[in-house]
Amino acid sequence: MLFNRISIVISLILIVFSFSLTKAQGGFNVGMKLGGNYTRINNANFNSDELIEHFPNVGFAGGVSVGYNAPYYNIGFTTGAYYKTYSQTFQYIPDSTLKMSWKNNYNLAYLEVPLLLRVRSAGDQRTKTFTYGGPYFEIGLQGGMLLSANQSSPDSLPQRYVGEDISDKFEKYTLAAVIGVGGHQVGTEHWAVTHGIRLTMSLLDINANNVGQGYIPEDGSGAKPYKPFRFISAGYMLAISYKF
Repeated sequence: MLFNRISIVISLILIVFSFSLTKAQGGFNVGMKLGGNYTRINNANFNSDELIEHFPNVGFAGGVSVGYNAPYYNIGFTTGAYYKTYSQTFQYIPDSTLKMSWKNNYNLAYLEVPLLLRVRSAGDQRTKTFTYGGPYFEIGLQGGMLLSANQSSPDSLPQRYVGEDISDKFEKYTLAAVIGVGGHQVGTEHWAVTHGIRLTMSLLDINANNVGQGYIPEDGSGAKPYKPFRFISAGYMLAISYKF
């Protein structure tokens, strides 16, 4: 009997506390985000070449975010500016001494600006005002500007490159699709912690030297039509936001 009464009191306290947080949940917010990403510079020609090994790498992302949440609807928008890195290693080890082995590490850095629509699960009148609480789904587009690109080939013969600038081989600007899921952990009336997972894939070919190119597989099977290069990432991001 005592346990039931205690449970009721705790439930009432939680309900009152949640109501007290709803009054500032709508409107604008700004924040800082940091995250890590599993990255891949994807190319269908390389993927189909069984003699080339792929080693996807990890990348870093960080920047500022700006968002708006509708006070009485389960939607919002978010944008921002982020520094983000992508990396990928390709390696070829021949089964014959007549061919040279090579290993290329590509490292790209971008300034990225996403514009995403965020949608929360439907709720009653109270939860509709609680736009910073619970899980969310986001989808949208992201523009990017290449900041740097370099290549390292520490194990390649006959030449070894370390940090060679190859930014002229990549397009200066990109466009990517972004989807994500996450949740808001509300701390106070104005401060909140947000965390989630974002998937990003470039929609355009990031290779700047693709005109008239073909691909010659390492297995000697003959030239293939050129396939575009695209970056892909799956990353976790953690943000601290201030709600106006």
